[in-house]
Amino acid sequence: MKTEIVAARLDTALRFFLCLLVFWLPYSPAAVETCVILSTVLWIVKRTFLWQKKRKSGLPFKGKCLELIGAFAPAKSILNRPIAFFLAVCLLSVLSSVFWAQAMYGFFTKTLEWFVIYFLVCEAIKEKRHVALVLGVFLFSAAAVLADGIWQFHVTGRDIFFNRLVTVGGVTGPFKHANSFGGYLTVVLPVIFSFLFFRKIRRWRLLIMLAVFVSLWVGVITFSRGAWIGIVAGLLLFLFLAQRKVFLTFLLALGVVLFSFYLFSPVARGTISKFSTYEMTETSRQRLGLWQDSLRMIEDKPVFGHGLNSYMKIFQAYRRETYEFPTYAHNCYVQMAAEIGLAGLACFLGIMVTLFKQIFSNFVSTISKKEDLSFLLLGYLSGILAFLIHSFVDTNFYSLQLVALFWFTVGMAVVIDKILNNPSNRAIRIP
Repeated sequence: MKTEIVAARLDTALRFFLCLLVFWLPYSPAAVETCVILSTVLWIVKRTFLWQKKRKSGLPFKGKCLELIGAFAPAKSILNRPIAFFLAVCLLSVLSSVFWAQAMYGFFTKTLEWFVIYFLVCEAIKEKRHVALVLGVFLFSAAAVLADGIWQFHVTGRDIFFNRLVTVGGVTGPFKHANSFGGYLTVVLPVIFSFLFFRKIRRWRLLIMLAVFVSLWVGVITFSRGAWIGIVAGLLLFLFLAQRKVFLTFLLALGVVLFSFYLFSPVARGTISKFSTYEMTETSRQRLGLWQDSLRMIEDKPVFGHGLNSYMKIFQAYRRETYEFPTYAHNCYVQMAAEIGLAGLACFLGIMVTLFKQIFSNFVSTISKKEDLSFLLLGYLSGILAFLIHSFVDTNFYSLQLVALFWFTVGMAVVIDKILNNPSNRAIRIP
């Protein structure tokens, strides 16, 4: 059998497990872990097979080492170099940590998993039909999650999949916490919103408007204020770059509709009334206290931090009072700086800056042509921005499901950017 055929079939198997990951992501962290492991095994099998077929005989030892490294190097992308810098700083943080064994465990089981997901997407999603396949699975799963949120809030008070009750914090859907549901929607909503700009599916525009409305309303009833801010920022970025004033008017009108719906919804008024001024003030006070105590951790080890996976243990020596949520900083960037230092945080932000800078530099020429795939890319980028903003007040990067969604989304954005800059591969059909 030809080498290309075997590699193509292994890529197909990779895409199958990535689609499973996207589908099960809202429901099962165990399914996410399993899909990542199986996909990684397939990637190793594929690269080993290609290496065996292409390796050269008679090379010196150094040449063999270089050949082996090249065979198992990650797929090339615009983020390879900043990711390498970030991982190098993380390793330095691990080696300088008092709890180096725990930090090393966190490096291999958590941090590396971020980029394994990203590189698997870059490896297996190469063509427009692959993007369409993954997008179809993503939207189907998102539709089920949104329906679950509506059912939980307006019908039975319990979600369909896990029988979870609506809490004071808002609707949870299949997630354990309303804020996690909000974090999920920061990515989902801008992607759904991007369909309003697609030329090839204009006849479905009313249905898409309904989907956007439902998504926005589910976001509202999560009562995740950080997610609200992130979603609004993401949609504003989309509208600014898309240059469609009519949709800014539409967004404002939709806000009026949502507010009116709240006024005439006794369930919504009853739930939001549970948020007393005291509760909101107390939550803000606790988080400010967490951040202040975490900043003391950063001051003690500012460069490389205290080590990956060490925040929960070390924070106990810095805390000044008992908090309701003592195990996370509820600010991903503060916690990141505490664990891997300001150097690690700077490298992480460098990855994000590189992503936006490189894609935006290629984006202007494609968005001017009003291509559907360009608007989809803008939807993914807006979702990434919304997620990053929400992470400023929550624990998104320390949730397996949400961080998997984030790096999958980053991978999709990079892949679509490649397709847009390949003239023979620009068109896309949405299933």
